[in-house]
Amino acid sequence: MNLIGPAIYTRLGTDVAAVSALVGDRITPNKRGQGKGLPAITFRGSGARHIQSHSGLDGLVRVRLELDCLAATWIEVQDLAEKVRIGLDGQYGLSIGGTVFTFLMLDGSGTYDPPVDDSDGGVHRVNMDFAVWHAEATS
Repeated sequence: MNLIGPAIYTRLGTDVAAVSALVGDRITPNKRGQGKGLPAITFRGSGARHIQSHSGLDGLVRVRLELDCLAATWIEVQDLAEKVRIGLDGQYGLSIGGTVFTFLMLDGSGTYDPPVDDSDGGVHRVNMDFAVWHAEATS
């Protein structure tokens, strides 16, 4: 699962210009960094299935990737989520850092996190779930 972070940083932070233009370096694992502005992206791997056959490990793993797009308005978060979807969903055989990845979107939903106090405007969020396949070492 340690390959997912660098792949997300590379793909969304560099390779997909439409996404990197909106979020810059605001792509972080697990939660949005202290003092980081919006829009932003957070991500986390929520489990890995190592594929096996009768002869042992096949060297293929499927990771469930949860990715959140965050923005100040509903329009902005929908725009960011669409750019992320286009940049990841259905990308087969994508080589990032010498590892080949396949991204398949499984689900998506939106929500609003209300403000904690009057100094905050709340955050609009689109959660996207992906199945990410990649090769892994077997020995």
